[in-house]
Amino acid sequence: MAASDDTPPPDAVVEFRLDGRAVRSGGGDRRLIDVLRELRGPRAVRAGCGAGQCGTCAVLVDGERATSCDRTLATVARREVTTPQADTAAWQLARDAFSSIDAGQCGYCVPGFVAATVGLAATPHPVTDADLRATFDEHLCRCGAYPRLLQAARRVLGIAAVPAAATTSRARAVEPSDDISACELIRIDDDAVDARPAQLPPELTAAPRVEHWLRFHADGTVQLLSGRSDIGQAVHTALRRVAAATLGVEAARVWVDTPTTATSPNEGFTSGSRSMQQSGLAVALAAATARQILIERARARAPGADEWSIRHDAVLVGGTAHLSIAELVDGDPVVGRIRTDVSPSWQFASAVRQEGHHEFRQKLRGETGYVHDLQPPGLLHARAVIPPHPQARLESAATKAVRSWSQVCAVAVDGSLVLVVAQDEETARRGADTIAAGARWSGPTLRPGPADHRLLGDDDGTAWTARDDTLPADHEELRHFRAVYDKPYQAHAPIAPSAAVALSEDDGLQVWSQTQGIFPLRAELAAISGRAQNQITVHQVPGPGCYGHNAADDAAAFAMLAADIVPGQHVRFAFEPWQEFVVEPYGSAMRADVDAWVTADGKVAGWRHDALTDAHGARPRGQGDRLIPAWLRAGDVGRPELGASGGGGRNLDPIYAFDAVHARARHVDGPLRTSSLRSLGAVLHVFAIESMMDEIAAGLQLDPVELRRRHLQNDRARRVLDEALRVDDTSVPSSGAMPIGRGVALARYAGDKAYAAVVARVAVDLEASLLAPLHLTVAVDAGAVVDADGLRQQLEGGVVHGLSRTFGEELRVDRTGVVTTDWASYRVARASQVPGMRVVLLDRPGSRPLGAGEATTPLVAPAIANAIADACGVRLRSLPFTPERVRDQLLRSEQTTPA
Repeated sequence: MAASDDTPPPDAVVEFRLDGRAVRSGGGDRRLIDVLRELRGPRAVRAGCGAGQCGTCAVLVDGERATSCDRTLATVARREVTTPQADTAAWQLARDAFSSIDAGQCGYCVPGFVAATVGLAATPHPVTDADLRATFDEHLCRCGAYPRLLQAARRVLGIAAVPAAATTSRARAVEPSDDISACELIRIDDDAVDARPAQLPPELTAAPRVEHWLRFHADGTVQLLSGRSDIGQAVHTALRRVAAATLGVEAARVWVDTPTTATSPNEGFTSGSRSMQQSGLAVALAAATARQILIERARARAPGADEWSIRHDAVLVGGTAHLSIAELVDGDPVVGRIRTDVSPSWQFASAVRQEGHHEFRQKLRGETGYVHDLQPPGLLHARAVIPPHPQARLESAATKAVRSWSQVCAVAVDGSLVLVVAQDEETARRGADTIAAGARWSGPTLRPGPADHRLLGDDDGTAWTARDDTLPADHEELRHFRAVYDKPYQAHAPIAPSAAVALSEDDGLQVWSQTQGIFPLRAELAAISGRAQNQITVHQVPGPGCYGHNAADDAAAFAMLAADIVPGQHVRFAFEPWQEFVVEPYGSAMRADVDAWVTADGKVAGWRHDALTDAHGARPRGQGDRLIPAWLRAGDVGRPELGASGGGGRNLDPIYAFDAVHARARHVDGPLRTSSLRSLGAVLHVFAIESMMDEIAAGLQLDPVELRRRHLQNDRARRVLDEALRVDDTSVPSSGAMPIGRGVALARYAGDKAYAAVVARVAVDLEASLLAPLHLTVAVDAGAVVDADGLRQQLEGGVVHGLSRTFGEELRVDRTGVVTTDWASYRVARASQVPGMRVVLLDRPGSRPLGAGEATTPLVAPAIANAIADACGVRLRSLPFTPERVRDQLLRSEQTTPA
């Protein structure tokens, strides 16, 4: 909305109405978002991209949606501004709709979607689904919660839902839904042969006692001490359910403490889809031991009573004897070494809708702050002068002018590290920008263009080998298939840049961070600063959703160094959005050369998979050389050479029973910083394996599903494939003259986690060279389903993340570094691109839970590629499938499947 002709001057006091009351504020040239967060509180409006591209900071101005980060206060003079915290009936109705179905994951972006929905609801004409999607396309959700967000908005706007298809009697529940997403839960009562793994989780080595995990209080509640960071995956909700079900009490009686190194058990990183597989088991064993201790105490109090049990109301019952947990723990804490000879039952009353995710609802109501919202007394702000790429070195920088600014507290220069600490955020930002404008850098240059596997060079590197069987020699009885698949560097690109708060005092350092590993971060900060680890306390605070190792830990290190400049005062450091694009650890570019030797009847006699990649695991663990600030300081330690790891070889070994497999991933040190991005090396390896399976089937004129079944020996893998095909929506709406193809993909994530299958239906517009995913069916076996709704959200989010990386995400570089530094240049999935989905959860009560958070992401690209080939015979082997790349491939039309 443009300013009117009588817009007040930049230094004028501006009068406007804010959430129904008249307010005044000075500085007409200030950003509106800064004024709103100042007047209404930092939780009222979320800060996102800062350029009006993500929609996170959306508000209503005179009833119309507007982003508050890219307009000044002067533009709202004498107007009505309404924030997502408004108390009107319309806003409350919208918040209730989003809250009732947990429409979001990390929740950071959701207030912006709520604002957009309220704005649409106030329009005088009926709102269509096309209107809704067009408006939501102005917003980003990096958790991939678009299906749930669209569903909530439809309820508010009264957009008619399409009934879900009828299901079989085996389904325990079907979520009533629209055509965006539906979920089916199927119970499989098999013998539980894997209820307790042979190897106990490492968490129990670091925290082997009940009191490390659970504390019982006199009011009958139970405090769960978790070291896991809840980054939007509702892991705390699931762990609460595990503890409550094992103890036998209602889940409402169990609450999760905020992870902190002061009290939480050391659970390493919240990564690798290990939370339920490892932490869930640790919590279950701790709760089972605690339950046994309570029952033994009850028996001692009433020795003649019958067999004891625990009711949901936290009362132990033995015949006619009744003792509450509060009585049994009064003055006598529940302590002791965790027993490992007990087998958790993993029996849960799973349903698609459960009690909801309390943490998400708190965030939506503004009751829980993110690290960007913390407001301790006297808070100072810090910004850094960021080099164009991590290898650049500062030659010169003029800081004298900025040091003289009245609001600047300090400017520190240490080698290539330049920090500005100021009393307010805007001054810190302007100070860093001013110094950066005159800074001179030196360092290596890059080859301009797409940041793809060619940047890795031809070095053999170091190899991580998954299997090393002897392969058959070429001979006339075997068909030889060969293909090369590749992916570019891709970014985490959170909708708001990483931030952290630090306080440096004589007796130690405290850090509030959105980190995924409080203890590893503490170790790294100790190594960088020279402190002992016991002098540092790290508190985990929510941040905008990010799946993998982004720049959150770097922000914590910058905050620590800034706080050391001004001891005794809290300092918040935050990256600018473009800076995070430049410094974050990317998902590596990769290439896979695949050969297959196949008999005439379709038996794979040999399989060679030779991959090239950079590192996928560079998380800080106390090495002192993993974070950007350590590289920039004088006498810098330099970027470490990381070598080979299992992350680069994740899912390198096919799920299929081939006669002989040689599979390795060669790791080289490329020019860009890399680490863990959701699903790691599995994204390319599954893409290559599942694409090649279809290429073999096409070359031999076999059904691709039948080819897979012939090589599957695992019954659980067969079952997810069969269920996905059963539920696959064969009544996809017609696309006119456009051919529609079906593609499948199957894998067990990381070889020991959830089994997953995806069936994609894709329409191909040959004239326009465009692809349109119409429908995706997802079937997953993650063992015992603890939190069905949370699991479903993770699977859907993983699919959306897979779609985004399949169709658009791709970094580009020039000679100085990465140039895709905003949402205009880095293409990600938007709401209008989300197809209909059906999710099938195979619940195996009695079996241990399997990690599933990353299971669906690697399957999207191959399922879509196979559907495209099925529709028009064109094989896409390079990610992402951008319009330019699709157009080029359709025009060339030459296919060379057999070698």
